Amino acid sequence: LRTPLTSIIGYSDMLMGQSGESLNEDQKKFIQTINEKGGSLLNMINKILDVASIEAGRFDMTRERYPVDQLVESAIDRVRRETPRLDVKIEYAPPEKSICTFGDPGTIEKAIYHVIDNAVKFSPPGGVVQVQMRRINPEMDAKDHKGFVIMAPTMKSVEIMVRDFGPGVPDELKDKIFEPFFQADDTTTRSHGGLGLGLALVKQYIWANKGQILVESHEGMGATFFIRLPVQD
Repeated sequence: LRTPLTSIIGYSDMLMGQSGESLNEDQKKFIQTINEKGGSLLNMINKILDVASIEAGRFDMTRERYPVDQLVESAIDRVRRETPRLDVKIEYAPPEKSICTFGDPGTIEKAIYHVIDNAVKFSPPGGVVQVQMRRINPEMDAKDHKGFVIMAPTMKSVEIMVRDFGPGVPDELKDKIFEPFFQADDTTTRSHGGLGLGLALVKQYIWANKGQILVESHEGMGATFFIRLPVQD
């Protein structure tokens, strides 16, 4: 599937770069749509392959010490570049001092990206997504947040919080939104595209890095996701 898609995306890139004055505005728009939809399909295929690889135990990961704030900033930059929701603002204030974790920076960044991208997708027009990061103490872990816990509390953690003010997640669905191909609202989700794989991958990525993810939400009042990873001083 990826091989023919590479040709579709590549040739549409070439057409957009070489069109000049030879194409009218409608034709340029058609080529751009081919390019964007090809990229979206390739992204979906890569997500499916990631899920399959993780579940089969064939997902390659590195282990290294890495500053989490750099991963957060990189994920935010990617969302801003790729999202069609230009009307949604992402608010983020980096911490005064870097906080490092020990794990695979690639999968951690992907997890952060998917959570922020999901928050942007479900934000109302002109909405705001808030991203914060802090170090938390052991005694603050599972007691202070009600939500769906993927793993047991992690000692000496860095917490990345992503809050949106969209439709929220009903209580009965909080334990299902991390399942592959599950969509909380078929009508809304279809309007945003996607296969319901983003949060399923987040769960796998965070679990593989010895972390945890929680969600707090009330229907109609937005959702707040907490990603927690072990601190490496």
